[in-house]
Amino acid sequence: MKITHLLFGLLFMVLSYGQNNAKITGFVLDKDTKKPIELASVFLKGTSYKTDTDATGKYELLAKPGNFTLVVSFVGYKTQEKTVVLVAGQTQNFTCNLQENASKIDEVVVKVSVKKTNETALLKEQQKAVEIKQSIGAQEMSRKGISDVEEGLTKMSSITKVESRGIFVRGLEGRYTNLLLNGLATPTNNPFNKMIPLDLIPTDVVDVIDTYKTFSSNVYGDFAGATFNVQTTTKPAKPITKISAGIGYVTNNNLKDFYFTENSQKGFGYFGFESNYRNLPTYFGATPTSKSVDGAKAQKIFESSLAPVKSRSPLNSSYGILHGDKFNMGAAKLSYLFSLNFDNSYQYREGLRRTFQPGQYSQFSNNLLKKTFNYKTNSSAILGLNYSSEKLNVATNILYLKSSSSEISTSTGVLNAQVNTPNAFLYVNKYEQTDYINGQLMSEYKLSNDGNSKLKAGVSAVKTIYSLPDINSFSGIINPDQTISYRYGGNNFLRQYLNIDNNIFMSGYLEYNHSFGKDNKMIFGVNANENEISSSYRFLNLNQNTNYNTYTLNLENVNNQIMIDLNDADLNKRLFYIEQSAYNWKAKVKDRTIAAYGNFIYNINEKWNTNVGVRIESFNQTSFYKDGTASNKFKEVTTSKSYILPSLNVKYLLNDLTNLRFASSLTYTKPISMEGYPIQIVDPEGETIQGNTFLKNSQNFNVDFKYELFPTAAEMISLSAFGKKINNPIEKIYIASAGGPMISYTNSKEALLYGVEGEIKLDCKRISEKLSSLSIGFNGTLMQTQVTIADKITNPINGELMDNIENVFAKGENKRQLQGASNWLVNSDIKYAFNLSKKWNATISTVYNVFGKRIFSVGSNGLDHIYEMPVQKLDIVWSNKINDHIDFKLAADNILNPNVKLELGNESKNSFIENSKIYKDFKRGIGLSMSFSYTF
Repeated sequence: MKITHLLFGLLFMVLSYGQNNAKITGFVLDKDTKKPIELASVFLKGTSYKTDTDATGKYELLAKPGNFTLVVSFVGYKTQEKTVVLVAGQTQNFTCNLQENASKIDEVVVKVSVKKTNETALLKEQQKAVEIKQSIGAQEMSRKGISDVEEGLTKMSSITKVESRGIFVRGLEGRYTNLLLNGLATPTNNPFNKMIPLDLIPTDVVDVIDTYKTFSSNVYGDFAGATFNVQTTTKPAKPITKISAGIGYVTNNNLKDFYFTENSQKGFGYFGFESNYRNLPTYFGATPTSKSVDGAKAQKIFESSLAPVKSRSPLNSSYGILHGDKFNMGAAKLSYLFSLNFDNSYQYREGLRRTFQPGQYSQFSNNLLKKTFNYKTNSSAILGLNYSSEKLNVATNILYLKSSSSEISTSTGVLNAQVNTPNAFLYVNKYEQTDYINGQLMSEYKLSNDGNSKLKAGVSAVKTIYSLPDINSFSGIINPDQTISYRYGGNNFLRQYLNIDNNIFMSGYLEYNHSFGKDNKMIFGVNANENEISSSYRFLNLNQNTNYNTYTLNLENVNNQIMIDLNDADLNKRLFYIEQSAYNWKAKVKDRTIAAYGNFIYNINEKWNTNVGVRIESFNQTSFYKDGTASNKFKEVTTSKSYILPSLNVKYLLNDLTNLRFASSLTYTKPISMEGYPIQIVDPEGETIQGNTFLKNSQNFNVDFKYELFPTAAEMISLSAFGKKINNPIEKIYIASAGGPMISYTNSKEALLYGVEGEIKLDCKRISEKLSSLSIGFNGTLMQTQVTIADKITNPINGELMDNIENVFAKGENKRQLQGASNWLVNSDIKYAFNLSKKWNATISTVYNVFGKRIFSVGSNGLDHIYEMPVQKLDIVWSNKINDHIDFKLAADNILNPNVKLELGNESKNSFIENSKIYKDFKRGIGLSMSFSYTF
C-alpha cells in the first residue's frame, strides 16, 4: 500500500503545480505549402520549458508566468522568435509559419528520422494513441546504456527479465507474451521460450520497441500479458561507420579455474560453432536400430570427447561493427544498414540442485551440490535495405541470430535416494546451439497524393534450429583420494542427441489504411503464419559384455572419447555403445493461423477517441507422435478453433494534459512450443520434461482502466487498474511417474487476476533548480490471482482423464495462486545528466528491479508447490559521449548479488523430514564492464 500512497501523493503534487501555470498553444506550418510540420521544436529561451509538435503541427507548452522569448525551430527551416508574456491561468495562441531553408532540405529528411525515436516524441505518441501503449526508442536506450532489446524492455513499466525464461509482463509467465518483428510474426528459436531471446538483438539496429498491453485487432489473438513489436532500422540518419568493443569481469566467474568442453575455445568453437564436432556418427543411421559399436571403433567415429579441459576463464568480451549509408536517386532515396556483433561470457554457478522421489516425498531423491562451468556466446548479423519515393516505401531485413552454451557440470551428494551413499558423483558435458535466420520484405504504397489512403504489405520466411548434440553424462562414487570409481552398464554412461527444426516459418500481412477527418481512420487487413516443427531424439548407452568390474579415474586426466583405459585392450573389446532410443524418438507438429481484421478509429469529438475492432482468427494444429504400440505409426491429435475476438479502446481527454483510458477485449493463449510438444526429454540430473500434446488453448477476457498525466513533454504519471479472466489457464506441474520426477503442463479450470499498476517519469527540476539534471522513473504492480482447479486433468502421456485434486495436487484444495504470477513487482531508475566539457556529455543511471514470490511449478502427490523467491537487482550505468566520434560506458551489474532460489513450500500434505526445502539456488556474481565505440 505504501507504493499506492506514493503514487497518489506525487499525483496530487503535480496537479497542484498545474493550477499556477500559464499555457501557450498553436500550430507550426510550412510557410509555402501550409502543411503541418511534425516534431518542430518549441521552447522558451533560457529555460527548460520545451515541447515538440504533433502530426498536425500542434504544440502545447506549460510554464510559469513571466516574460519570455518563444523559439520555434526545425532543421532545414529558419528559426523564428517571438516575445510573449505569460499570465497564470491564461492560454495564449501563436501559430508560426516557418520559411524553408533550401540549402538544407536534405538535412531535414535526416533529422526527422532521428527525432521520431527520441524520448519526447515517443512520450507524445503514447499520449496521442488510443490504445494503451508504451515505447522506448534509440535515444533513451543509448542514454541508459542499453545494449540489447531484452534489456531495453526491462526499462518499461511492469516488465522483468527472468534468467533463461525470458520476459515477464505484470508478473505473468512468459507464455502470456508475444513478439512481432517489424509487424510480422516470428517463431522462437528455443522451444522452451515463447519468444526468441531478445538479448540477441543489439539496440544499434533498433528504432523503437513498442509494447501493447491492451489488445487491438491488428495484432495476433495470442495475447494476454503484452505484444512486443521490435522495429528495426533500415534508414541510417546519416552515413555512419561505427566500431565497438567491450570487456567485462564478473566476480567468481572470470579469471578463475574453469572447465571447458573440448572444442569450445578452439577455432570456430570459440564463436559458438561447436555442434559440428558433436553430431551423432553417421554409423548409427537416420533411423534408430539396435546397432552397437565396440570401444576401439567408438574412439574413431566419435569426434567429441567427454573429457573436460581445465584452464582459466578470461574476461568476457564483445565486438561489433555498424555501417550504413544513403543515396539520392532523383526523387527517390536508397539506404542500407549492416551490423555484425559478437559477445561471450564465462559463467560459474554453484549451489544446491535437488529432485523428489516419486510417491515418497518425505525426502529428496537427488540431493546434490552442483558446480556449473558455462561458456556462452551470442552472435548477430543484420542487413537492412530501404527504398523510398514519393509514394512507395520498400524495406527488407535479413536477420541472423545464433547462441551457444558449452557447459560442464559436476554434482556431488545423494543420487537416486541412495542416502547411505552420500558421496555419489554426476558429470554432465552438454552443448546447446540455436540458429535463427529471418528474411523480411515490407512495403507501403500511398494510394492518394495526400497519403490518406495507404496499402501496406509484408512477408517473411524464418528458419530455426535448436540442437543439444551429444549430451554426455556419467555417474560414479568419489573416493577419499578424490578419484572416481565407476562401472560400465546400466545408465552410468549416456549420450543423448536432440534436434528440433522448423521447416520454414512463413508469415505475412496485407493491410489497407484510410484516414479521414481529424485523426479518424479505417483499417482492414489479413495476416497469417504457418509452421512445421520436427524433432529427432536419440540415445546411446555404454555397456560391457562381461566382468562388471569397478574402475577408477581422475576427472582432470581424462583424455579419450569414451572414458576407458586405452591401455586395457581386453576391456576395449568388452565395451560397446548400443543405441537405446525410445519408441517416440521422432515427433512433429504443424500449425497454421489465418486472420482477418478491421479497426475503426474515430474521434467522436475533441474529448472522446475510440478504437473499435474485431478479429476473426482461425487456429489449426496437428501433433504427430508415437505411443509405443506394435505398429509404431504416428498418431495424430488435431486442435482446430475459430475465434471471434472483439476489442474496444476508448480515450477521454480530461484536459490538455490528462487522459482517461478504457480497454476491453477477448483473446486466447497458446502454450509455449515445448509445453505442448509430444516429446519427453530426460535430464541427466534425474528429472524428465514431458510435453502435453492434449493441452487446450486458454481463452481470456481482458479489461483495463488507466489515468495518465503529462505535466511536461518529458514527464508522465499514470495509474492503471486491470483484470483478466482466463479459462483453461496453462500451468507447469511437478508430478510423479514410474520413470522418476517429471515436469509437465496442464490446464486448470479458470483463473481470475486483478491489480493496479503505477508509473512515474519525473523531472526533479520542479522540486528545485539545483536538481534540474536529475530525473526519476518508477513503476510498480500490485496483483492478486486465484485459480480454480479442474476436477479432472489430462494425462500428458496418453491423453486419458485422471483425478486432479486428491491424486495430483498437493493440499486437496481447489483454489490457489496462478503459476508463474507474482503478486507485486517494482522497477525504478534515477538518471543524472551532466556535462564534463563543452562536448563531453555524461549520464549516470541507477536501475533497481525486484519481483514478489511466485509459484515456479504446481505441486502434486501431497507435495507443496515449488516457489521462485524474490530477487533484487541493482545496476549502475555511466554513459559518456566525449565528442561526435567517441563514446564509452562503464557499468556495474547485479551489485546486490542476491541468492537466486527455488524452494519447496511449507504446506505439503505429507511429512517432509529434510531440514532445508531449497530445490535449487545459486548466485550470479557482481559484474563490472567497460565498452568503447568510435564513429567515423
